[in-house]
Amino acid sequence: MDAIQFLNTDFAQGNNQIRHYDIQIQSMFKFMITIYTTILGSSITILKIPNHTNLLPLVIFILSVSIILGLFFEWYVVEIRFYYVKTARFINQIRKNYQDEIKDDIKDDITDDTRYYTDPNEPKFLSLSSSHIILLIVICLVNGFATGVLLKVLFTYISLILLVCLVIVLLILQFLIIGISLHNKEIGHEGK
Repeated sequence: MDAIQFLNTDFAQGNNQIRHYDIQIQSMFKFMITIYTTILGSSITILKIPNHTNLLPLVIFILSVSIILGLFFEWYVVEIRFYYVKTARFINQIRKNYQDEIKDDIKDDITDDTRYYTDPNEPKFLSLSSSHIILLIVICLVNGFATGVLLKVLFTYISLILLVCLVIVLLILQFLIIGISLHNKEIGHEGK
């Protein structure tokens, strides 16, 4: 197998891997919406039942499972993002190498509208326009909501203002942890 054929095969496999990561994200999003709707809906429904105090341990369990699942989803999306970015950068490197080798008359025909991504440092691990990051934000928001409901169930005397403040702090903490994790992956990847 010559070098060109090897790169063509590698490029095609890289594109297939990118599609695989996109399909994983879409499937996970559908699964997550179903799980969260069921878990949070059942918890809120139980809380609306008159004299539901004997069902509070069930609600606490359901909400706790929801939060743990949310943390797992966050970790999983961060991992998918890491491998997605590594694969996309590899593809961009192949494109860059190819574009550097093509004749100048062909390069002149490439406009900004038809240009492929050729920067091997793109995409960034933490890019707010990424569907992965948008999904992480949604997961954090739902986790924050579940945490707020759990805190209200555990501490019925807590004021709404304090509850909202606690949930906002938890959201910020989740965003910071995710941001630091992706930033560290970016730094670690640049070192290689």
